[in-house]
Amino acid sequence: MRKSFSRACFAIAVILSVIGALFLGFEKVACDAGQYTLLQDRLDLYDEIGVSREEMVPAMEAIAAYIRGEADEYNRNVVMFGENRPLFNERELLHMVDVAGLFRVERFARSVCLAEAALFAAVGLWLGRGHLARCMGRGLLYGFGVLSLIAGFFAVLFWALDFEEIFIEFHHVFFTNDLWQMYYDTDAMIRMFPQPFFETLVSLILVKMGQYAVVCLLLWAGLSLLLHILSRKPHETR
Repeated sequence: MRKSFSRACFAIAVILSVIGALFLGFEKVACDAGQYTLLQDRLDLYDEIGVSREEMVPAMEAIAAYIRGEADEYNRNVVMFGENRPLFNERELLHMVDVAGLFRVERFARSVCLAEAALFAAVGLWLGRGHLARCMGRGLLYGFGVLSLIAGFFAVLFWALDFEEIFIEFHHVFFTNDLWQMYYDTDAMIRMFPQPFFETLVSLILVKMGQYAVVCLLLWAGLSLLLHILSRKPHETR
């Protein structure tokens, strides 16, 4: 019974740590002002935005700092289509409050996942004493199995729906108002972040999240292998 609970704890620890790693991968790209600028350069958006690149670069840095929770002020004055004005209007500012709130929830969820992963791993170590290598190995396999099912589900979801459908459903689920519905002529945000921008950004985010998840699983596999080697009986190493 103790070994079964140990395996379960390790499986939960693996799942939670990978989810935490996915959040970290998401933050690495989604909160990177340099990535915003690279995509705006690639899509050549500055004429559509109506603001020069020289003014947009610091504006992107201010926005990234805001969603990371590092700054309160980000709405800079810029020259837009020849007029000196704030970058965002009142509707866009209210939407950014919602966006920043969503990022706060994401950071909290990431911290909870990693902390709970450490807690379950510690409990698994305590319960599995004397059989650590086998308990961790089985827990890793169980956790990997569950994660594979989850990954498969989302892969099918992304394959079945196009990006616009996913984008709209995401906003319906995570936002309680219609402030995210922008208008091209009046709202700079939709010109700064058009659909091709988000499509590319999401692709980069998914790649980075995958990399972080793989590294996390490799660390677990390495630790499991190390415990297996250390637990071998002396006569087996001769």
